[in-house]
Amino acid sequence: SAFEVEATTSYSEIASTDDNVSVISVGRLGSIVPKDRPSSDAILAMIDSSQRIVRFVIQDLGPYTITSTKIVLPGLSWPKAFLVAIGNALYSRGVDIEMVLTNPNPNDWRYWNGWDCDDVASEIIKAIREEYSNIDYRKLRALVTEKLRLTYIRHDGRNNYADGTPIALHSKHIIVDDTAAYIGSENLYSETTDLTEWGVIIDDAEEVQKIKKQYFDLMWKDSYTGEDVNLQKVMDGIFIQHNDVAE
Repeated sequence: SAFEVEATTSYSEIASTDDNVSVISVGRLGSIVPKDRPSSDAILAMIDSSQRIVRFVIQDLGPYTITSTKIVLPGLSWPKAFLVAIGNALYSRGVDIEMVLTNPNPNDWRYWNGWDCDDVASEIIKAIREEYSNIDYRKLRALVTEKLRLTYIRHDGRNNYADGTPIALHSKHIIVDDTAAYIGSENLYSETTDLTEWGVIIDDAEEVQKIKKQYFDLMWKDSYTGEDVNLQKVMDGIFIQHNDVAE
């Protein structure tokens, strides 16, 4: 079966026991309660506060689809609030976005929702297009090329294990401006699946630098090639309706 990569490193193994580190516990009860989604609000606030760079290690941004199609399962949709937050950071503040996603695997839909890097990039750009009335498309293309960096997870530069199984990713890990980090269980696409989630926000620049060095930097070095996003497909994709649902 596909190997599941989790952000399970104990924080106590990273933080020095001699230091006081600000750790904020955040969670949500999902559909158990009618309105409040505190951890989602916290993650959105982190993204909205970004000024330089946001780094994501996540399974996907898109909702689950019918096998071998791009038709969204009934009741699900792309997470508009997160797409808008990421889009605003990118377009209005020039924030760099780096995102590691799971590898496509049509034979195992547990850890692949049915979308590729081009689809995810298109939805981020589409959110920008819908939020701003006077869009500079040359600026959009430049942003995709220069500041929106998406990749599939790799190990030693390979997308698959020795037996050919695509490497799967199930982490939920976000670093904002290399000063604050979220580690927990919340899938950003769960805005519509509305699950119960929990995690912690590390609000300490020194400790986040350690997390980045020991976790994100090593993954990014192994994974990012610059070849997983096709500029023309991304720009074409902003005119495609990816929220089509099964009837």
